[in-house]
Amino acid sequence: MVKAPADLAVGIEAGLSRYPSTLSGYLALQWCAILDRQRRLTVGCSSGFELPPKVVERVLGGEDELSEVIGRSGGVEGLGRKEGAIGLLSRGILKRVGLTEQAVLTAMVPRLNEAQYFLGRPSKIRH
Repeated sequence: MVKAPADLAVGIEAGLSRYPSTLSGYLALQWCAILDRQRRLTVGCSSGFELPPKVVERVLGGEDELSEVIGRSGGVEGLGRKEGAIGLLSRGILKRVGLTEQAVLTAMVPRLNEAQYFLGRPSKIRH
């Protein structure tokens, strides 16, 4: 294992989560995982939003990544590096960075309340 000079390792990813009661059966969410030097892992996610059912069908069918499918349908190239699907669908009211901030902040909740979350609990992460 490589030892990095960082106190926290942060991973961020977006994807579809199954929610059968939605129009398409899925919500789009941003996820964040944070690992510290004590091997304590915390996870958080953003608010979820529905995607057009045809977009979900195309993504699940393996056509392409979500940002590419929805970008083509909305006429925006490189959408994943810009405002993201939420930016396009919310007409700019909420952008991808806002969802990412939500995911990171919710993953930090246990770290902001360490005594309530970690006191006397061993790490679940092993190498």
